[in-house]
Amino acid sequence: VILYMSSVYIKRKIIFIIILITSITCVGCSRDNKNYSWTQSEQSSIIELSQYEEIQYSPIVTTISEEDIKKAIDSKLFSAAEMIIEDTRSNVINGDSVVVDYIVTYQGEVLYINNDVKLTIGEGTFDIDFERSLLSAQKGETVIFDYLVKDKENDLYNKTVQIEAVVTQIYRVEEYVLSDEYVSKHFDIDTVEEFVDSVVISLEKTRDAEDRVRNAYTLLNDVCNNSTFVINKEEFEQTRTFVLSKYRDIANIYDMELSEYVEKILNMNESDFENFCDDEAVTQIQMKLVIEEIAQRENIVISQNELEECAKSKGYTELDLLKFPTLYKDLESELMQDKVYDYLLAHSIKK
Repeated sequence: VILYMSSVYIKRKIIFIIILITSITCVGCSRDNKNYSWTQSEQSSIIELSQYEEIQYSPIVTTISEEDIKKAIDSKLFSAAEMIIEDTRSNVINGDSVVVDYIVTYQGEVLYINNDVKLTIGEGTFDIDFERSLLSAQKGETVIFDYLVKDKENDLYNKTVQIEAVVTQIYRVEEYVLSDEYVSKHFDIDTVEEFVDSVVISLEKTRDAEDRVRNAYTLLNDVCNNSTFVINKEEFEQTRTFVLSKYRDIANIYDMELSEYVEKILNMNESDFENFCDDEAVTQIQMKLVIEEIAQRENIVISQNELEECAKSKGYTELDLLKFPTLYKDLESELMQDKVYDYLLAHSIKK
């Protein structure tokens, strides 16, 4: 039951990636462009590719502000701070990091026992309701409370279970300050000046990578909007199903039904959302066709060594590749897209 809680933080982190990809993808090829037609036959979707070299564009160059640098410094200092056993009090307060043992029961039956669970009170990375129920608890004290199951895939979804928890240890975060002593201790850097320089360099690398993707999308959108397509209806329906599934997953992370997510988060009515999903499905197919056609014309290929290096860089093992046969194909598509981006950027004209 509570396994759901520990994965919430990871799931929420990927929302930003999904939303970024969606927002960039959908700025281009719109159904209003009328640059495609349908085929119901077994014929695959096809493309008549427009000019894709010497496209003029105004490059995006994101400015790194002093506030950005300050936030990045504070984040790195905090992330390096050590957890120190709290020895000045025994009660749990907001912001404490604690170790908890707990038992989950439903109608008197023990469902789950978990020990040595580490979480931070009030952070919401485990489960905010669970965390709040531990506020003011004393170290070693047994706390009993009700918990509403939020995992929609669980048989006990929307039912109330009972939790018996004991806080076995309380930690506080080491005081972190921007000083030569602190950065030398945690980052193997001698001075504050060197530390700040390293943070700025890291921000610039991230900025450059993100700007590169945005600029490449600008060029890809230009090609996409000026090409013409014949889209296979069955491929469209399959892609649209994937798009809907993606938004259902996001809604689930928000603990919402899809209709509620569409209304409250996307600020759309049902009809607008249907059209939006149509647009996104068409756009995904169009961009895929553009990338494949450019790669074929320019003889852009992905070697086996590149695939293996990419898999290794992402932490995939040989067992992963054997268990998930489509993984190589996904990695190949990712690498191919990246190479086409490079080609478009290298053969474009900056205004």
